[in-house]
Amino acid sequence: MLHSRLFEDERVTLATAVTWFYAGTGGSFYYWPDGPEGQAKAEHPPFGNVAIVADNESVIHGVGTLGDGAPLASLSFDAMCDHDAASGDWMIHDQGESVTHPAADVRITISWKAEVFADEAERAATRGASRDLPIEHIVSTFRADLAANGRSTTAPGDPLHDLEWAALLEEAYPSAHVRIPR
Repeated sequence: MLHSRLFEDERVTLATAVTWFYAGTGGSFYYWPDGPEGQAKAEHPPFGNVAIVADNESVIHGVGTLGDGAPLASLSFDAMCDHDAASGDWMIHDQGESVTHPAADVRITISWKAEVFADEAERAATRGASRDLPIEHIVSTFRADLAANGRSTTAPGDPLHDLEWAALLEEAYPSAHVRIPR
C-alpha cells in the first residue's frame, strides 16, 4: 500500500526512534532520504547514548553487517533467545539447534514508535476513531488504479492470501531495493 502512494490520506504518520547497544565493529545505519535513486547517508558507530529518529515507514533504511564474522544463517519466526545472567552469553534456539554468542557479539536494538499529528485538531479527529480500512476499499482502490493504467483485473477471492494478486501488486507497485554496504 505504501509503495502505491494510493493511501497517503489514510496513512498514519509514525516517528520511529531506534537505539542499540553494541560495542563491536560494523552496524552502521544507512538511509536514503531522497529515495532509492538518491545517495545513501550513514550514521556510524559508536552509538552510545543516542537514537536515530525518522519516519522509518517511508524512509528506506537498513543496518550494515555486524562484527567481523560470517552472518548467521536465516532464522525461523519460531527462534527463541535466552540470556545467561552468569556468563552474559546469549543463546539462540531454532529448529532443534542452539547457538551461543558472547555478550560482546550481540547487539540489542530497541525501537519505539509514536503517531505524529500536524496539530491538536488532527489528533483530536483521530482519537477514538477506527482507522481500519475495509479490505473491499483497499482492493477496489487498487483495481481502479490498475484499470486507469490499462490493467484490468478481477477482484481476488481472498486478497490476503492470493499469491497471483500479491504478485500483480508487487509488479505494479514495486518495493524499492537498495544495497546495504557491508
